[in-house]
Amino acid sequence: MSSARRFSICILCAIVILAVACATPTPTPVPTPTPRPENPLADAVFGMGLDSAGRIYTVDKRIVRIDDMSGAGLIVAGAMPFERALGTSGIALFAIAADATGRIYVTDTDNDRLIRMDDLSGGNWVVFGQEGSGPGQWNQPCGIALDGAGRIYVTDWVNDRIVRIDDMEGKNWTSFGSTGSAKGQFNGPQAVALDMAERIYVADTFNWRIVRFDDMSGKNWTSFGS
Repeated sequence: MSSARRFSICILCAIVILAVACATPTPTPVPTPTPRPENPLADAVFGMGLDSAGRIYTVDKRIVRIDDMSGAGLIVAGAMPFERALGTSGIALFAIAADATGRIYVTDTDNDRLIRMDDLSGGNWVVFGQEGSGPGQWNQPCGIALDGAGRIYVTDWVNDRIVRIDDMEGKNWTSFGSTGSAKGQFNGPQAVALDMAERIYVADTFNWRIVRFDDMSGKNWTSFGS
């Protein structure tokens, strides 16, 4: 083969290679995924409450406190000092509240008890209640709220009642409600709250309604939903 012919073939091959290269689109670079920020809330979030300073408390198998909605001042309790003391099922903690002095109250649902502590170090840990249906007993306590006098209101879920006690000794135990769907009855009451007039609001879960009444006698019972 002559040198001229070899040169022509090389030129032709180069043209073909260049044409193929130009026709093949340049692959789009795969973007590097942005790392997801670590979520300080470890699991399903249940109850939530505020203290007198406006700090936010919640429970997610542990107790979590933040100063504001930016997450500033994050403190988590439950992994170490509370591990042996709080419920063992993984979903034991349901609701949380704080009184005017900053003490923390928790419904330890699966252990059928209330817990009060001075702060998130667990100082002055106090427990009240055990499983049952009589005074001083709970069957999966859920919601918790405090009134202006510091009295404690609890929804006793399986016992279908609302309980009010003066303190963590159970003084002046007062209960209201029974199982059913009529006035003065509940079916799985969970959350409880009080307004400025200290009227009582209850989420009556399996009756699909919200209930409000003036006091622990059920006066002025009003419901919304069905």
